[in-house]
Amino acid sequence: MEILTKQKSSKFVYEDWAAKHLINPNATRKEKDIWWNTEMEFWRTGRFGLTGAQYFFLSQATIKEATGLRIKPIWRDLDDLIYQSYDEARNTYWDLMVTKRREAGLSLTFGGVIPVWISLTNPGSTSLLTSADKTRLEEMFKDKTRVIYDGLDDYIRPSVISTRQSGYLHMGQLDQKTGAISGLDSKIITRDTVDSPQSLEAFRAMHIFLDEFFLHPKADVVYRSAQASTKKGFMKVAPIVMGGSAGESSVIGQKKGAELWRNAETIKMLTVFLPGWMGITAAPELDARGKETGKIINFCPNGWSDEKIATEWILRTRDNLNKLEDKSFLDSFIKQYPLDIQEVFSANAKGALPADVMAKLNEQERIILGSPPPIEKCNLSRDVNEKLQVSPVQNGKILILERFNPLHKYICGMDPIPFVSSKLNDGSDNCIVVKNLDTNRYVAIYKERALDPDIIMHNNILLQDYYGKAKVMIEVNRGGVILDHYKQRNRLDLLAQRPSLLGKVFVSGERSFGWYKNDHTGERANSYIIDYLRKYWDSVYFMEIIEEAKLYLVDNTDIVDAMVSAEIYHRQIIEKGKRDTGPELEVKKIPFIEMVDGRAVRVWKEIRVERR
Repeated sequence: MEILTKQKSSKFVYEDWAAKHLINPNATRKEKDIWWNTEMEFWRTGRFGLTGAQYFFLSQATIKEATGLRIKPIWRDLDDLIYQSYDEARNTYWDLMVTKRREAGLSLTFGGVIPVWISLTNPGSTSLLTSADKTRLEEMFKDKTRVIYDGLDDYIRPSVISTRQSGYLHMGQLDQKTGAISGLDSKIITRDTVDSPQSLEAFRAMHIFLDEFFLHPKADVVYRSAQASTKKGFMKVAPIVMGGSAGESSVIGQKKGAELWRNAETIKMLTVFLPGWMGITAAPELDARGKETGKIINFCPNGWSDEKIATEWILRTRDNLNKLEDKSFLDSFIKQYPLDIQEVFSANAKGALPADVMAKLNEQERIILGSPPPIEKCNLSRDVNEKLQVSPVQNGKILILERFNPLHKYICGMDPIPFVSSKLNDGSDNCIVVKNLDTNRYVAIYKERALDPDIIMHNNILLQDYYGKAKVMIEVNRGGVILDHYKQRNRLDLLAQRPSLLGKVFVSGERSFGWYKNDHTGERANSYIIDYLRKYWDSVYFMEIIEEAKLYLVDNTDIVDAMVSAEIYHRQIIEKGKRDTGPELEVKKIPFIEMVDGRAVRVWKEIRVERR
């Protein structure tokens, strides 16, 4: 295997360590006791610049290769980053999210090494493991957890009270006569959280690992329920670790992962990104034309990653894949070996938007992730003089990109929830969006699910009043309660009239507000939102809009549905403006026959006609 750069020495080589520090196999029992007790202290405090857990891993663990061969692990700078981040998470009690390239070894670390290390250094502890499906969970327990446990030296490997291949390991001694447990009494337990997403709540744990978090179909529920397992009262006693490959994601997992990453500091979460160039020990050599030469090169000699050369190789491979007509191979490679975090959260499209719109949204998403816009989380209220006040708060329900400008005109769109329907708990939120007509940009979002419509209506009206009494277009299919509340509060002035451009609908009275969605109107409305995103994609600064747009017509998209109503209203305003000012005219010369001196002659006259 060819190494392309000058080598640096490894921070830890097992053979060198063993020759210098390993206990003599012929040592006395007392000497062994002293040596192992000293080593166990190093497992807690660290050694040679390694954290305690990493020192335990490199000095005591055996791992299983894809070929089935069991070997001693090597030191890598990639693992340094993982273990040091985990050490900080344990010291601060912050959760840890690790986003990685493929085959970085995260399931080995947090599904094998850490639970065994926790068990040995924290007698009586419980470690909980879960993954995106049962097969992955069982494989992790069999190939990571059990391999680490089975590979321990006989001197320190604890006895097993009970174990199951499906994922259960109880270590310690059991008195068969009395049933009393002594010794370690530590457990490593796997739980299926796909069928039972709240199953972790029943435990108290010193370690929780959510493997392949981005791929988990119920990732958000699992993460919320797991919080209770790591707390004593209101105090956190252990971090939750989440991780997954950048190229594998479910709709929920991708969305939740991006949300957690953006709000990491607020929710006390450490984030770690392991880029595609890091820790690559083998890759095919490419010639000047991008063809494989048959040689294997190492981008991580002695565990030190060569960012420059590995990145060049990745970019050349991307160039080759970009020449293919089918871009799915390129997209897949980028996801598997991302070079920056923006590429991780540029979610693969699963919605119904045209490909050109999706590409534009992906580009804008990368821009936003690289340079987040100054969006405020706010509450609105009135002071003693009834003047509206904007109060930025950490958990504010209203997102504001642009505060009210009296020189601009604003409109709103709303997607209501059916307060008196059995569908109230279908996962939807009541959502109202605010659009600046002068800039064609959405500037505010209020989204909430509450059983009491008074709460939602209070905030809706405050938001509309703040933006100059902006009128709202409502989808009225399930907006009856909302319309009634506007009427009861004597605020029909905030409602947009039923649009005529969607076709004639025979209604009367207060029900002439809003628009009714059916197959005909829905199809036209869909074209409006697609047209907006195609033309004004670079004016979208809310990540929430981009995330939902990618799932439009596939999943709940409350914000985009509210935008549909706003786009209908905007189109109606434009059409009404045309009618009020008359059609756009142009000057044309038209031939006329006139009588001149008693003769019929053709003359040309200028007239104003409607532009075609």
